[in-house]
Order: sequence, then structure tokens, then C-alpha cells
Amino acid sequence: MDRYNRRSRLTRRTFGALTAGGIAAALIPSVIAQSTTAPTKKRSSPRTRRPRIARNPTQAELEAKVAPQLPTSPADQKHAQEIALAVKALVLKGLLNRVDARRYPIPTDRNSPETLVAQSLRQVPNRVFQRIRPRLADQRLLARLDPGLSRIRFTEPRLELLRNRQFIRPDLSNFYVPPPPGPVFPLAGGWDPGPQQPPTDLSALEPPAYNNIIAELISLRCITETSGPGSDEIILGAIVVGADGRPTAFPAFVANGNDGFDDGTWVSYGAQPMAYLPLNVTPGYPKDLYICWTLVESDSDDQEVADGVNIALNAVAAGVGVFNVGAGAVIAIIANAINGIVGLFIDEDPFPPMTVPIRLSNLTQFGNTGVSEVFKTDQIKQDDGAYSVYYRWKLTS
Repeated sequence: MDRYNRRSRLTRRTFGALTAGGIAAALIPSVIAQSTTAPTKKRSSPRTRRPRIARNPTQAELEAKVAPQLPTSPADQKHAQEIALAVKALVLKGLLNRVDARRYPIPTDRNSPETLVAQSLRQVPNRVFQRIRPRLADQRLLARLDPGLSRIRFTEPRLELLRNRQFIRPDLSNFYVPPPPGPVFPLAGGWDPGPQQPPTDLSALEPPAYNNIIAELISLRCITETSGPGSDEIILGAIVVGADGRPTAFPAFVANGNDGFDDGTWVSYGAQPMAYLPLNVTPGYPKDLYICWTLVESDSDDQEVADGVNIALNAVAAGVGVFNVGAGAVIAIIANAINGIVGLFIDEDPFPPMTVPIRLSNLTQFGNTGVSEVFKTDQIKQDDGAYSVYYRWKLTS
């Protein structure tokens, strides 16, 4: 279907203005209007139209296995939900401080969690911030983000739920601020994995001198597009978590270039590096690493939506990064927090987050190439649509 036969599900929300009461203001209802005709998509700037990318899968993609899941105990899930509330509160506190620094002060300690997250949110471009600013007074939106936020006093410099420092990293002086996004481009010719080396007897291998592992994005497959007329416009992003639990945001981007996804569309990105994760940050093996994938179907300006998702991913990574918990707990926190925070920055509803792990048992696990087989996510579903992300891991010096 033609890209300009856009789906008619363009949702517009009108939010109440910020009041003197800020987060504690009375309920301000959202006005939701449903368009009945297919709107013309408004672009912030013109783009060069590329030909549709249609191809057959490679043998590596055909043989890709669904990524295994690592079990999470009910106790770990409950703990993750509690810290996820703290992450949402940190992000909201940072945004409110930018609205009114006097009413919503942050600690004078430059290494406090509140100050560090607020500083990272100062990087949000003003045009994006002005667009989301009215949402901070919309109590329905914030209740959807997390009902627990209504009990938090954001007018105090320090958040009460962070008084217990047990799970805060002891040294935040080297707090990591995510870099600005870089471009990712679809490949018209598909993905070439290169020559495959024959299997090697692992028992004969000397342990290689690998110091890092890289997560690489291979492709995105549309199994079925979402309901409604027109092709899907998909925004794809992720957060990658290393063995020490430190998260890194992979910049969200318009995954389909200038053409939408229809049933069966398969788009390649080569072996796009997503994050370089050091291996020497934790002793011994095994080491557990994770990716949390985020997909959003855009019904408005694709690049604006991608910018919003990207800022949300960086905000989540910044908020989670102050906590001193293991990688498994971190990814559970991210999965609990990510969609609500994304909802602060965009109108569209994201797909449920998809978390995939890898358990690295030793440095010879991927044979003499140091490159894993291609994995795929289980189907990521919403509104009758289903997608799978293909990726792999690569050891490097």
C-alpha cells in the first residue's frame, strides 16, 4: 500500500496547562478526538523518497532461533516494580524542575540521583520539551504512567522513596550521560553475513583475548501489520544492559526509511552495532546481558516520534543507571518503567517491551569467529500487528 494512504487513527490529545499546584493539581481531563478521514501526514522537513525495500531472508535469518528467556522470581519482579516507580519519579522530578526550578528544587549535591537525572533531561531540545510540558499537569496521563506517583511530594529536593540508599550506586561521580543519537539506515540490498567459518573443536581453542561484547541489530520483520488502512510506520529503539547492570540507550530511529511496513516486509540494517559492553566489569562467568526492545507505531510525524522515543529511552537509562542492582534486576526495572515514560513524550501507544537475554558462559562460546548465531525475538504484538527483531552478539578485543 502507498505510504501516503495513511491510517486514519491519528489521535490528538489536548492537555490542561500547568497550574500553580503542579503535580498535586486537581484532575485535568484529556480531550481525545478521533479523526474520521485519512489525514495528510505533516512533515517537519521534506525527505527524499527511497524505493521500497523488499527482499528474501538470508539463511542465517531463516535459521534464527527465538531468544531464550531467563526466569525471574516473583520477589525480583516485585522489587523491580518498586524501583521502576523510583525511576519514573526521578524522570518526572527532572522534568518538573525544568518547568519551575523554585517550586520543584533538586539537591545541591551534584552527585545526587535527582540532580544527575535532572541534568541529563536538560539535554532535551526545547522544542520537544515545550511539546510535552502541558502533559505534566495531566493527572490522567500521570496516573497511567504509575498511580504511585500521586503519593510523591515533588516539591521536596530529595525524593522520599530514595531515602533508603541501599540500592543507590555508592559512587555516582562517573555518572554516564548517553550520547546524542546517530543515524541508522536500511540497506536496500539486504544483509550479507559474510563467509561462514567451519565449526571448530572448542576444546582445542585457547581462550581468546576478548574484552568486550557488542550487540548488533540485523533486521526487522513485519509478520502482520497493525489494523487499519495504510502501511505501518515503525519506530525502533532499545536499551542494552551490560553484565554490571549499567544500561545504554540505542537511539530510536524510523525503522522503515521512507516506506511503511506491510505484511511480510523485511528490512535490513547490516550488522549495526548497538552497544559496546565491557566484560571485565564483573569477575568470572557466566555473565548475563540483556536487550529491551521498544517498538512504536507512528501515526504522526515519524521523526518527531523517534525523537520522543529516543529521549524517553535516554531518560530511562539515566534513571535506572543510578541504582546498584544486577543486570537481571535492571532489565526487569526497564521493562516496568519504559512504556510509561515513553508515554510522557509521545501520543502514540508503544508495543509492549520485549526483553531478550544472553548468558555468556565463556569466551569460546561463539567458536573461533567470536560471533553468535542470529537470534530473533518472539513476536512483538499490538493492534493485530506482529513484528520480530533479528540481532546477534559479537565478541571483540
